[in-house]
Formats: sequence, structure tokens, C-alpha cells
Amino acid sequence: MRKYQKGFTLVEMLVTIAVIGILAAVGLALLPDLRDKGRIADAQGDVRTLATAIRILEFDTGLWPGAQTPVTHQGVDGNEVWDLSTDVAGIVATDGSFSNWQGPYVPFLPVDPWGNPYFLDTDYDVDPSAGEQWEAVIGSFGPNGIAQNVYNDDNNAGPGGSDIELDDVYIIISPSS
Repeated sequence: MRKYQKGFTLVEMLVTIAVIGILAAVGLALLPDLRDKGRIADAQGDVRTLATAIRILEFDTGLWPGAQTPVTHQGVDGNEVWDLSTDVAGIVATDGSFSNWQGPYVPFLPVDPWGNPYFLDTDYDVDPSAGEQWEAVIGSFGPNGIAQNVYNDDNNAGPGGSDIELDDVYIIISPSS
């Protein structure tokens, strides 16, 4: 009889395959969540880059996208630019509305990770659950592709029967001093 046998037994191989299968199942279950977090991180990076580009545009021209005067917020009827890649925005190209334009301020402007354009909204309600709190923001409409909203959903209701869905990715921007 041989003192040392080479190789694995059938039981050892089955246990190894089972452990690998369990680890793979756990990894695959976490994949969609990690992908969503990665897309949000991508959008946050793009929004920070756009904020820098808008600051430089403001420094050169004294204006924000849409050839508007920089403001903290404009109340309910602000001057929004829903697609910052257009010439009206003045970040990648200009429509002639900006004197002393030195751009492009970014080489190109991608759509957000969900396929929608980035925006500047000067009357964005940053906390609709607490009433009206208007700010000027640069952002993305997030995974659902629509503006943040407060809605009543009987299947997923929070306290008081309403649920707040806020999946927009944005940063608040203020005029340079």
C-alpha cells in the first residue's frame, strides 16, 4: 500500500465546488447594487466637473449657462438649462450670447450614466419633504430619468401614506464672490 496518495477525493472536490458556487451566488446577488453605486459615483464626478466648468465660464464671461446672471436661486420661475451640452449653455460651444467666451470649458459633455443630459436649475427644491427650499443646482435626474418628485404610493408608503423619491444627483452652486 502506498503511504502517500496524490490527488483529491471526490468529497473534497464536491466541497470545493460547493464553496465556489456559494461565493459566486453571493457575488452575483451584489452585482446590481454595485453597478448602481458605480453609476451614481460617475454622475457625481461629472457634476463636479461641470461645476468647475461653470465657475470658469462665470469667471470669463460673468454669466452662467443660458447667458443668465449668476444667482443663488430665482424662486419658482428660474431660468433652467435642461441640456448643458447645447450651445446655449456655453460650456462646450457658444451660441454667441457670451462676450469674452474662452471655451470650450470641457472637451465634450457626456450624458449621465442613465442616458440623460445634465442640467442647471436655478429654482431647484433641494428638500421637498421639508417645504420649499430653493437652490441653484447642477445635476442629473438620476436612475429614473425624471425630476425629483414627491408622490403617494400605496404599495410603498412611508409615514402618513406618502413616500418621497429623491434619486437626482446634484450639487448646489452659488455665484462666485
